[in-house]
Amino acid sequence: MKKKASFTLVELLIGISIFTVAVVSIYSSLRSGFFGYSNIEQNIEVYQSARAALQQLNRDLRNSFSYSAGQVNFSGDKESLSFFTIVDSYQQERMEEEYAYVSYFLEEERLLRLCRKNKEALKEDSLVEPQELLSGAKITFAYAQGYAGEELSFKDSWGVADNPPEEEACFPLAVKVTLQIKKGKIEKGFERTVFFPLL
Repeated sequence: MKKKASFTLVELLIGISIFTVAVVSIYSSLRSGFFGYSNIEQNIEVYQSARAALQQLNRDLRNSFSYSAGQVNFSGDKESLSFFTIVDSYQQERMEEEYAYVSYFLEEERLLRLCRKNKEALKEDSLVEPQELLSGAKITFAYAQGYAGEELSFKDSWGVADNPPEEEACFPLAVKVTLQIKKGKIEKGFERTVFFPLL
């Protein structure tokens, strides 16, 4: 009479141990891959958000203009900035350029852009709502007043009440923008210096 083939207890325990090790290693690989992918996605989102906001600010600053002779209407401090600029608008199935008064400022860690176009640009009591560019952001502005040796010399404000009156008649040489963005566990800093075109 033949004996029936079966597993012994030791063989069964060894098989379960090998299976457990394989499952744990597969799970840890999947878990680290998932978290790695999630971190990469958050990094990409932070970089794309910063790039879009800085490009918008750069475009507005490079298109800025003096609304009247002797008064450029450009003013800013460490956390806000306002000036006249040319913006693109899509109207009646075509792009048109319009003048606008644009302000950038922070409100509860949100970077906002207020763009008042055409007749609304001259109204301080305009009902135009600001557009949110970034959340979880901190931004500071510095204004180049000239060169100190070979490097630009920056100050914290331009064209505000306590500053010299000649600032009302000219733009700074450049604006340095320092941007901090925090999304989840990721926090990144960006810096850009925007030079005004020579007129």
